[in-house]
Amino acid sequence: MMFDQMHRLYSGSFSWIILLVMCATAGYSHSQTWSPEKNVEVIAGGGPGSAFDRTARTIQIRFQTLKLVDASSVVVNKVGGGGTAGWTYLKQFTGDGHRLAVTVPNLLTNYITGNTTLNYTELTPIAQLFDEYVVLVVKADSPIKDGKALIEQLRKDPRTLSISVGTGLGNANHIAVAQVAKAAGVDVKQLKTVVFNSAGEASAALLGGHIDLASSAANTMVSHLQSGAMRALAINSPQRLPGPLAGVPTWKEQGLPVVLSSFRGVIAPGGLSPAQIAYWEGVFLKLSKSDDWNKELEKNAWVSSYTGNAGSTAYLKAQEELLRSALIDLGMAKR
Repeated sequence: MMFDQMHRLYSGSFSWIILLVMCATAGYSHSQTWSPEKNVEVIAGGGPGSAFDRTARTIQIRFQTLKLVDASSVVVNKVGGGGTAGWTYLKQFTGDGHRLAVTVPNLLTNYITGNTTLNYTELTPIAQLFDEYVVLVVKADSPIKDGKALIEQLRKDPRTLSISVGTGLGNANHIAVAQVAKAAGVDVKQLKTVVFNSAGEASAALLGGHIDLASSAANTMVSHLQSGAMRALAINSPQRLPGPLAGVPTWKEQGLPVVLSSFRGVIAPGGLSPAQIAYWEGVFLKLSKSDDWNKELEKNAWVSSYTGNAGSTAYLKAQEELLRSALIDLGMAKR
């Protein structure tokens, strides 16, 4: 009888142990998986047609066409502050994996220059996607024939040349020019920079002879280069780009070790769980490997640079240091 009692006690205890293990395992498995349960917002910190918007729509369309995300998705434009409006909106949704935002260097420079108190460390880097490089162009009949001639002129007197740097000071276009000037031994604060509302306005001013040079994202100038209306002096990529920009020499080829990316990436609200981060890393890894995505990159003169959460976090930290140094040289750093 004693044996029977012990057997029943052991069997009952063993059953409870099995039940507890099963419950714990079920809970563990559930905690390790996540996928969107409602509409996903891809936030663009600029209006239709902006770099933010083009990137966001390129991503969102492929969420659907490549069936990377089962949930519905939509692009949400939040205009203002050179992207800050979008990232500030994103910050409100701590722990919510249903919202993503496009990143550009302004995410870092806006904080360094004091234009926002929002630091990228308050958000969750998901991935770096591609690099976009800056080309320096002149009108076809400009007396400045190449990068070396430009450097000589800048050394003589940087104030004699007016240079468009896009829609705001302290952006990637401005920093790209400043890097060239610094590498050439020129005081970057002496550069005569001009701001326009769009790349279109800057192009019109250059073609009309109202400015001497334009510093702009390479893909925005391709049509003018192909038509022969403009000439490219140099691009700040580590090596020449393929396609229609293959003939544009790098600054490194012309004696200046200048490389700077106007990067694009994706960031999420702060407080995401490891499972949420892993889900989105997987989505963007698949995106980066797709033929459709890579054809789009090639068409826009974008260079793939995929890296996930850890790599993106390290990359943004390194870029923050690089951009802070450049903005200190320009007298624009507040932090």
